[in-house]
Amino acid sequence: IREAAALGDTFSRYLQMSGRLREREAWLAMLKDATQQGAFTAEAANYEREDAWTRFQQGDPQGAVKQLQALIARLRSTTEFDPSFPLATSVVALGRLLDHAGASSQAVPILQEAIGLWEAQVEKVGGKPWESILATGDHAKAALELGNLSETMSGLAHALSSAGQHEEALEVAEKALRIGDQRLDGDRTV
Repeated sequence: IREAAALGDTFSRYLQMSGRLREREAWLAMLKDATQQGAFTAEAANYEREDAWTRFQQGDPQGAVKQLQALIARLRSTTEFDPSFPLATSVVALGRLLDHAGASSQAVPILQEAIGLWEAQVEKVGGKPWESILATGDHAKAALELGNLSETMSGLAHALSSAGQHEEALEVAEKALRIGDQRLDGDRTV
């Protein structure tokens, strides 16, 4: 199932990069339908999240919000797999969707929750809180999670700024930049 999901994601990216967006949307819908017929997996959650974003882009923000809320509820209650990573990405998607739809004040608490989920992921994978990982320079184990934490903080900073909370937005943006800079320092070569 994982190999098939990886192939499906690769083909989806190919369609997107080649500008074949309608075919990509049809492909994602087919994958979502196929995965709903089987067991609930992280891959099925990924397709559901992508389908909700497509729905938003096609002009149905309320339907997309409901779809993401249902997905998040299902992820919170599943015991079929470890839902922590797909839950974090889905909560981020809901927050970003609300922010893009002009509901920044509603997006703020959701993105704050997403930051907490990413902080937990960083600690789970890296073995210590993100601040400690940055202080020790041991970014390799949790590089993906740190990147997602930084991106989510950037999204929160945007939502805070859009909601008129500029000082808090600046604080969060500075943290996001600090994580990004620290994480990239280990990846840079001279």
